[in-house]
Amino acid sequence: MAMLDVHYTWIGPPTLDARDTGGPKALMRARSDAQGSGFVITFWCLDAHVWTYRNHFKGSNFQVLNGEKLRVRGIESYLKNSVGEHRGSRSAPLMAGINWVWSSFSWDIDMVVKHIMETSIGARANSPTRIREIVNAKNVWSLYVLYKLGGYAMDTGVGPGIDGSVSLRSYPTFKAPAAGPGPIIDAVMVAHARAPHKYLSDRCSTMTTGVAAHFDVHRDQEAPHVDVWTLYSPEGNPRVKRALEWYSRFWYVLETIRTTQSVDLYKDRCRFGIISAVMTGASHHDDGRCRDTDRACLWPAALEGVNAGIPELRLKKTYYGSHR
Repeated sequence: MAMLDVHYTWIGPPTLDARDTGGPKALMRARSDAQGSGFVITFWCLDAHVWTYRNHFKGSNFQVLNGEKLRVRGIESYLKNSVGEHRGSRSAPLMAGINWVWSSFSWDIDMVVKHIMETSIGARANSPTRIREIVNAKNVWSLYVLYKLGGYAMDTGVGPGIDGSVSLRSYPTFKAPAAGPGPIIDAVMVAHARAPHKYLSDRCSTMTTGVAAHFDVHRDQEAPHVDVWTLYSPEGNPRVKRALEWYSRFWYVLETIRTTQSVDLYKDRCRFGIISAVMTGASHHDDGRCRDTDRACLWPAALEGVNAGIPELRLKKTYYGSHR
């Protein structure tokens, strides 16, 4: 049986506490030797922090006889291998500008993600929007690694439930948690339409509150309430690709809002943007045809509070308030 990949991502300086390593450590404890061939954990971070995290996890004795329980990989190095370096004699700022122009015209997904990550990593440390910029980059990266590599993408606050065990398995489609934990019901209103923006007008979008308000589109369809702290997708799945492409394009819209509107409005649009991306993926067929939200793409879950988690997977979500 093929191993499942579980991806955690932390963009920023290491804290080496529950905020960045709590979930991965707890999941490693749940991965017994007998279960060792079931999944492998990848912890993604900036290249500058790879050895810090490798030493941290190694010092915690998180190794098993049949191989590593967790591997640490650098984001920039992975993108460099995916996109390549063609800078030549150009300066880094000039090349970044060329990448921005090229990515927004070609929509080459590797180039777009590389530009987004470089821009977000370079956000000013004292900027009032820095945390949200980093969270947006993490969201882009999570969808990207699911599309490129497949598996689970979990927030670093996600780990095993109360009994310390998990029940991870593969699925044939893109998955996200939806308000439950009983039967999933329609709890929010969405707009299922083409957004009137040059980057999004060529495709159907499923827009939640803040995004629909930004584009002045009426929300007239019921849909489940979803979240994004645990996602799953097979490698190359059309639905996660649709979510990634939509969110990558909306990221450029968010950048315009960030530089021209209030901080509060920017943060609001960010929160609804990633939800709209996931909903867009879950409410279209693999071939792109529109449909109601596919319940097969959703796990019944408790989305908030001390009991937040996905019972089917025996996962628990702990909130640390780090996205504000």
